[in-house]
Amino acid sequence: MKRTVKFFTLLLACLVLLGSFIACGDTTGTETKTETPSQGDVPSSTETEELDRASVKDDLPKDLTFDGETVTFFVRNDHELWKYEMDVDTILNDTLYDAIYYRNKTVEDRLGVTITTVAQEGTYAKRSSWNDTLRTAVNTKTGDF
Repeated sequence: MKRTVKFFTLLLACLVLLGSFIACGDTTGTETKTETPSQGDVPSSTETEELDRASVKDDLPKDLTFDGETVTFFVRNDHELWKYEMDVDTILNDTLYDAIYYRNKTVEDRLGVTITTVAQEGTYAKRSSWNDTLRTAVNTKTGDF
């Protein structure tokens, strides 16, 4: 009986290893299926190429402008981690926050908008109030944010 259990254990281990080898096998010479990207997909030159922000092309019309319209985001403000979640007013010499600043500045300049935020407490304990404020704004279509 012990011999049968050992045999099946060894057989199972071999099958698992074989599955790993097959999954990691060489695909040279196999046909690569190329699909046409659906709307909303980011096109890439090859399927194996990793996407980064630089590889995503700006396909908006060059003359697109919103003539100074204000775009307002609803954000959380009750924790240092979320303080600059969406908006940074100045350069802070911090990689993440400076990237947010430059992103917003680029969008404002490119599209002719002003980005602002409306902040409210939004930690787990205050989530109901935060969600209710957002839900009300969306359902009433006030355009607050």
